[in-house]
Amino acid sequence: MPVWMLERTRVPIGTELRRLGADGSDQLLAVFHGLAVGWRGAAGYFPPLHLVGPRATWRGLDLPAALVPGSSTLELVSVGEAAPLPGFEPVRPQVWRAVAPLADVDEVFELVLACRWHGARARIVLHSAGQARLLLLEDDPGLIAALAGEEVEPGVFEVTAPRAELTDVGGTTQELARD
Repeated sequence: MPVWMLERTRVPIGTELRRLGADGSDQLLAVFHGLAVGWRGAAGYFPPLHLVGPRATWRGLDLPAALVPGSSTLELVSVGEAAPLPGFEPVRPQVWRAVAPLADVDEVFELVLACRWHGARARIVLHSAGQARLLLLEDDPGLIAALAGEEVEPGVFEVTAPRAELTDVGGTTQELARD
């Protein structure tokens, strides 16, 4: 049974995914190269979720952010723009990257939005086009089954719900340390 629940966030740049065998073998599968590049060695790319992980306010923009290890800079990413924003470079189609000194960033923070859906407590991890992706915060198997929760990893369930059905929507912003 679970003894703790880690908060949903992003992995740091440089994180390695390894397969350790019972025979002592160690195989490197993928390395996280940042928000704009993603996992090198993986089969595809999924952009950072807007409502999960660190964000920064820079030049009036609110963007997904990641601390660049061994430096005092942040990687900032813009997804979906047809043309680059000032100071951004293309990395892949409609994915743009900028690296900014921490001193130039107004704020580094994490936004956590919570709600209820059909009585269940949930965290909003993505929203678009009238839909919301919810991380269910319930541990009642019957309630999770009734809501058709999808197991995204052992013991962690998500659902997609109409935004109009969400109640008690609220959130907190946590300013993050810059070091």
